[in-house]
Amino acid sequence: MPSRRTALHRRHAELGAKLADLDGWILPRFYRGAEDEFKNVLRSVGICDISHYGKVDVKGTEVDKFMEKNLSSVVIPRKAGEVKLSSQVSERDVRSKRFSLIYACRLTKEHALLLTQPFKSTSALDVEGMLKLEDGANLTNVSSILAGFTVGGPSSEAVLRKLVQVDLSGRETGGPFCLEAGLAKVHSTIVRFDGKSSGGTTAFDVYCGRDYAEYVWDAIIEAGHEYGIAPFGLDSPDRLGGSRSSG
Repeated sequence: MPSRRTALHRRHAELGAKLADLDGWILPRFYRGAEDEFKNVLRSVGICDISHYGKVDVKGTEVDKFMEKNLSSVVIPRKAGEVKLSSQVSERDVRSKRFSLIYACRLTKEHALLLTQPFKSTSALDVEGMLKLEDGANLTNVSSILAGFTVGGPSSEAVLRKLVQVDLSGRETGGPFCLEAGLAKVHSTIVRFDGKSSGGTTAFDVYCGRDYAEYVWDAIIEAGHEYGIAPFGLDSPDRLGGSRSSG
């Protein structure tokens, strides 16, 4: 099967990214160098394409019942805004960094979004071709429909605050949380991580429709200009402690 390109492939090429085939996707390993990108994220703010992540929608009147019956590995968030981590990781997979994690994000009473790392050796959730309708809920693979970005660093919240009209501080939750909002007037799902779950710094994952990916990317870059925002490749998240290593 040919490697897939994200909706931001043209942007990465324009920026001179060093591209590589990762998990069946053509993605940036780095732009000007992983070390510099790593330092910039820790110092200020950076943005990374994570459109290759697995993304699965669960919608219906019985979301809890459906996940309890069909997705036993998923720790179910019960309240809107909650984010819970589930994992199926063997010792061998930990050593080789080949494993999948699932974040279950509860957006509303009748809507959850499951986010996975798309490693091929093990899979806590098979997102390929998944479509199921039973028990009062509908499970749909939206991996190719939604684009995704990580905006990370101490200034990440300040950058996104310029583009949304909702509270991103997390003061009420005290941990990872999720919400839906208009980001640069584009409907988006935003997930906030802090501390050890994002390599010791604040990070936001943003998901929007694939057709709006370049527009949202450009809007975030423009909003972050005064903070020195710069794109970073997938070599840098490894340096930042991996993607969401704990909840």
